[in-house]
Amino acid sequence: MSCDKEEAVDPKPKEPPIEKPDNATNGGDIYRYQMITVNVPSETLTKESYTAKLGDKTVTLTRLDEKNLIFIPDENIPFGEQRLVIPELKDFAIKFEIKDQVLANSPEKTLEPLLNKFQEVIDAGGTPGAEQAISNVKAAKDAFTKANSNQRKIMAQTYMANKAFIDQLIQSSFSNRIQIARTSLPTLQNIGQKAAIGGNVHGTLSNQEKIDLINKHMTAILVMSVSAGGVAFALPWGWHTLVFLGATGVAAWCAIDAVVEIARLTFYYTAIEFGITNTNRSQRETLSPGIKGNILGLNTLMASTPGTLDIVTGKDRIFAFNMNARSPQSGDRTGSSLLMKTLFEKTDELNGYLNKANNAINWVNSNLYAGFSIFKIPTFPNVGQVGQVQVGTNIFDKELKLSISHPNLKVNKLALSQSGSLLLNVETVNSTESTINAELKYAFKDDFTNFSGSVPIKVQNNISLVGTWKLVSLYSGIPVGEEVLYTHPQCSNIVSFKTTTTGQMVFTETTFSSQYHYDTYNRGSYAVNLENCTIAGNYPLKHEPANGGYSGTYTLEGMKIKYIGIVPNINVFELIDENSINYGGDIFVRVNSN
Repeated sequence: MSCDKEEAVDPKPKEPPIEKPDNATNGGDIYRYQMITVNVPSETLTKESYTAKLGDKTVTLTRLDEKNLIFIPDENIPFGEQRLVIPELKDFAIKFEIKDQVLANSPEKTLEPLLNKFQEVIDAGGTPGAEQAISNVKAAKDAFTKANSNQRKIMAQTYMANKAFIDQLIQSSFSNRIQIARTSLPTLQNIGQKAAIGGNVHGTLSNQEKIDLINKHMTAILVMSVSAGGVAFALPWGWHTLVFLGATGVAAWCAIDAVVEIARLTFYYTAIEFGITNTNRSQRETLSPGIKGNILGLNTLMASTPGTLDIVTGKDRIFAFNMNARSPQSGDRTGSSLLMKTLFEKTDELNGYLNKANNAINWVNSNLYAGFSIFKIPTFPNVGQVGQVQVGTNIFDKELKLSISHPNLKVNKLALSQSGSLLLNVETVNSTESTINAELKYAFKDDFTNFSGSVPIKVQNNISLVGTWKLVSLYSGIPVGEEVLYTHPQCSNIVSFKTTTTGQMVFTETTFSSQYHYDTYNRGSYAVNLENCTIAGNYPLKHEPANGGYSGTYTLEGMKIKYIGIVPNINVFELIDENSINYGGDIFVRVNSN
């Protein structure tokens, strides 16, 4: 009798194991040193990097955006089919066929087109972003020259594996940079009259021109974003990184110039400014006084109580018309302009890429070739550059609206000239009032600024000059009563002549007379010892008071006072307002009316 147990028999026959289907996406053929983007449509990528397996090798994929990762297969990755698996993303898998980049020519010949393009960048120069770009392009060229044969081969294979991308990147960046430089010139055709603030193009750009310019700059920034991916994101770093660093230098040049250019352009209108144009003996045009409109809205530059614009019914009046403007500043990221918000977002992205590119540069300088420069991070200033802008008709027709609304006023002319003057002609209707007070309202809105306000206007049915007017300011701008000294031309310590001037004008209905009193002290002819600037002898200042003036008949035509007097070629002076007169540059104010 046997003690062995009988083996249990499985009533069900064994079936061969079921092989799980390979769920890996086919990524196709790729090459060593090629920048590879992996799209993960089913996941939202939140981490900066993810660890994965490519075959049996551990690799790091870095986040490009919410749906894409990026890496570079280097010399440690075997040729042939390799399966990339990312455990942190639910074992997301994709398989590639890794191939060797076979060079048709020597590394030197292969890289020749790229190095020639680098030389174009070196030769161009001359802009804020050029210094770093040229430094890193030179470093890439120098590194290739000093590399050994294997390192040169890696650099050449990197260029060939990414040739279409690198060539397009450099060409696009270089073209964008040239376009930016050309657009910033005040002489660019089809933009119209451009005055300059510190040599910069400013607010006379139309709204659409500003939009086009910023979009072009953002294109440059986005190009840089793609480029930085090759350096900052694509790990691991190695000799292939130097090729991307050179290309990134070109793109960074364009992007940094874009931010610098936008930061110095005065895009934001912030105030309206009127001025009264006066004519004096030298036919000078001055703004006296400056009248600043109240500012309501974004990024207030100044706020002041506006003066009054005086107008005679039915008569043309020309006012100097300007707008204050400033360049973008850091606070504009929270403003109302969607375009500028987008620009700040893209600039933040750019700076993030540049910071990561700087990490790659630090690694390369420490481990491979110490010749690359850290990129400076472009920023917008806390306070923008402010200046006065002469505006043209293109702004008046679209973004700026001026209006006068009053039941007893009729607007005959309200027009802005290309030279920056406002022509205003308003007449009273259905009114016997001698004066009507109203408002010149303004409203400005474009994609960057939105503000409105008003300036008081006073429309006179008739202005009477009859009465006495007192001199308050001389032609040279010296207040009445202030002593004026005239010194020896070679010895400023010696006073030759001094005077104090007072004066007044008196008007009747048809005539006027001006009287000036000069309280003068005169030394006359005297001798001077030039060695020590002393008077050789006794030549005291003698009191020699004098009087002068003009008289004649006049007519009042609008704000112009025309007369026939005894002095030839001086026959026009004008009202600044109903209570002040510009008389050949001397300013008189009304004392009383008779």
